[in-house]
Amino acid sequence: HKGSAFGALGEAPQPTTEHFENRLWAAFSTLDKTREVWVEDESRHIGRVALPDALFRQLREAPLLFVDRPIDVRADRLVKDYGTFDRKELAAAVERIRKRLGPQHCKNALEALEAGDLRAVALITLRYYDKSYAHGAAQRNADRVFRIEAAGLTLEALVDELRSRRSIPSR
Repeated sequence: HKGSAFGALGEAPQPTTEHFENRLWAAFSTLDKTREVWVEDESRHIGRVALPDALFRQLREAPLLFVDRPIDVRADRLVKDYGTFDRKELAAAVERIRKRLGPQHCKNALEALEAGDLRAVALITLRYYDKSYAHGAAQRNADRVFRIEAAGLTLEALVDELRSRRSIPSR
């Protein structure tokens, strides 16, 4: 999420695409090539940088494990992660997704922010992000998408569930 409208808050500016690709190569070159690698699902562009074509194609062909957590849990996490940031920075982040949120949702989010209701802001923005994630998953081969219901799972139980999915065949 560091490339999202909110993810850059409190972070150094993104590198150039070339620097990003060099850092990716350096990180991947240290990995054991006999072991699988788990990568967060991403769109082609992460903020202002782009994934290399070969990596993006490989990600699109790989199985997708979609961890489905309740919206209330996710909203609480967003408030925890972003709630300490300056309200002007948060408002600017909401404005960056205005077109995709729609004018009324954007207005509602900004009003909630002004009122100090960060949870409402999180719930409104999650609508946009959920649509975006659903659209991305719909572009994938349906027999390669596996939903994991994480409601009520402890972190340890979720890790166990993810590890149990290692037997999903790759292509």
